[in-house]
Formats: sequence, structure tokens, C-alpha cells
Amino acid sequence: MKKRFIILLPAIFFVISASAQQDTAKLKNQFSIFNPTPESLLRDEIGADRPDETESPYTIDAGHFMYEADLFNYERQRTDEAIQSTYLLHQANLKFGLTNTMDFQIKVQSYGRQRSRSISSGNVQSKSGFGDVILRLKQNLYGNDHENIAFGCMAYVKLPTNNYSDNKEYEGGIIIPLELKLPGEWKLGLQVEGDRLKDDVGNGMHTEFLQSAVISHKVFKNLKGFLETYYTYDFKGHEWRNFIDMALQYEISKKIMVDGGLYYGLQTQASKTYFFGLLVEI
Repeated sequence: MKKRFIILLPAIFFVISASAQQDTAKLKNQFSIFNPTPESLLRDEIGADRPDETESPYTIDAGHFMYEADLFNYERQRTDEAIQSTYLLHQANLKFGLTNTMDFQIKVQSYGRQRSRSISSGNVQSKSGFGDVILRLKQNLYGNDHENIAFGCMAYVKLPTNNYSDNKEYEGGIIIPLELKLPGEWKLGLQVEGDRLKDDVGNGMHTEFLQSAVISHKVFKNLKGFLETYYTYDFKGHEWRNFIDMALQYEISKKIMVDGGLYYGLQTQASKTYFFGLLVEI
């Protein structure tokens, strides 16, 4: 009898955990953007979608607000025709909790500057101004509260409002993130993504697939480290691009964090990006 009980312990734990998740969800489902979740019921997971490329499956609580931003972002990319450098200042992501499992996000590139140097002629072109606006809607599908596994779905569309780039096309995609809480306070994030994007050269469009994996852990008490890898595949050009990412995030308080890191493309034509950012939850 004792042996059977021990074997059944994991199943019992899962049932109790799932029941607690359902009870919490039922209690918090009454809240919305017009009826904010009280402080005592706010979830521990802050639901940050940066600094890594892998998005968070968690949404922010109903009626609450989060500000995330790349305060400075520099990207360098080489194509067959040119070497392109892009500077972004204050690329902010404004997030609003609509319900207990859904949030709405507006990403705004406050200022961008793009410099392109032709490889064949050496001619340099430079443009600057307001950037693109990206609208995103995230739905958590499981594990928003008190679970060791969580996953969700996010759709986005890019509005080509920029004054500094030749990319004047509407772009969009679907993102499916998943996070696992591992022993020893380690976390593993996984993501698959499908995008419809403008070609690097010309005005054509292509479909692109992205898959990523990130592992994170506290380095010190208030400092967290991220190590990530991801790849993209262009179905039109049949081209793979692989990236290795690293980032550090420092917790000033539970709701204020700063971070910095890089996304490093391994192929010659894959972009290299360096950034410094900030997160504030209200």
C-alpha cells in the first residue's frame, strides 16, 4: 500500500497543482482593464518580453501597465550589395493588461537612423527620423499563475510608419512561446514563430520561420544571466541564419530592471545587434 502511494504522489501533486491553478484563475477572471487586479493577487512572474529574443508566455495582470524599452539599439548587417548600420533610440514596448490572460502591446521606435554604404561604389546614404509602430496581442493559454510550465500565443502586425528605412511594407506574424521552470531556479524558454517579412533587397516579401531556446539563471542576488540560441529560415531564399545571444538583467527593485546584451549572427549576412534597456511595471 505504501509503495502504491509513493508511485501515485506525482499524480496527486499534479491534480492539486492544477486545481490551485483553476481556483486562482476563477478568482482573477473577474478583473479587467477597467477593474484592475488588486495588489494581493498580482502574479510573481513579471511577464517581460525582453531582453532575450524568446518572448514570455506570461501576460501582465488585468488593469496593469508595463513599460519595456531598448534605450539604445545598434544593428549592423551586410548584404551582397551594402553594409547597413541602424541606430534606434528608445524603442519602447507599452503593455496593457486587458484580462487575466490577455494583454495588448504597442511597440514604438521613437527615433531611428540608418546608414547604408554600397560595397561596389562606396556611396553612402543616410536617413533618420521616427520609426515603425508594431501592434501585438498576447494570449496566455496555460500556466499564467503558479505553474512550472506556461505557454501562450501572440500575433503582431508592423505598421511601416518609419522615416529612416526603405522598408515601407506591412509585416506580421504569429509567435508561440513556452517556459519551463527547472530545479535550482533555472528557467528554459522555447519559441516557434512564423513571419511574413520584406526581402532584404527589393520590394518583395517572404515567409520566415524562427525557432529559439534560452536558459536563464541568477548570477548573483539581483543579477540574472541569459544565454540563447535561435535560427531563422527564409522559405523564399532557402537561407538559414543562426544567432548566439547573451544578456544580463539587473533588478533595481521587484518592478524596475535594467539590462544589456547582444544578438550575434554567425553568418556573414546575419545581423549583429547590441542593446541597453529598461523595464518598469506599474
